[in-house]
Amino acid sequence: TINMNGATSSVSVAASGTLTLGSGASNLNVAGSITNAGTLLTGGTSTVNYKGNTVQTIIALNYSNLTSSGSGNRTLAGTGTIGVAKAFTQGTNAYTITGSTINFNGTGAQTVPVFNYNNLTISGAHGGNNVTIANTGTVGIAGVITNSSTYGAGSLVTTGSTINFNGNAAQTINVFPYYHLTVTKPA
Repeated sequence: TINMNGATSSVSVAASGTLTLGSGASNLNVAGSITNAGTLLTGGTSTVNYKGNTVQTIIALNYSNLTSSGSGNRTLAGTGTIGVAKAFTQGTNAYTITGSTINFNGTGAQTVPVFNYNNLTISGAHGGNNVTIANTGTVGIAGVITNSSTYGAGSLVTTGSTINFNGNAAQTINVFPYYHLTVTKPA
């Protein structure tokens, strides 16, 4: 187990290895790649920042905070779930959206930012906290959107935003508390 707070060009966790970002405000800035065949744990208020100036793949992992900076393009994992327990800050990078799901799974208040998602899931027990879809702008969905949260005294807030189903394949518009709903499919 390596506990770290710093910058690196690449991170590789072997099959029997564990990399733990501390339970506090640890930061891991990666300019190259992350490969995870073992266990990579991000807890507390830790942040994984993909900061490369070349193409980087954001791997399917449960992140506390997920951030992208630098000028390189980003590719989301082709399969699996990219979990976000706190905040997703996508930066100004261009993204290639593939078959993965981004799951906002925190137990506290969260904001789902404007972004073109393949699959978007909102899950977790939020107690008295709200999950807010960005108040302005358009959230693109190429696959499915799923709300499987139990909010307690909180709620899912969708004031002002537009959900746009924009995928190339057939899509189902499922039950969800939409504010504005559009469909702009290329075929």
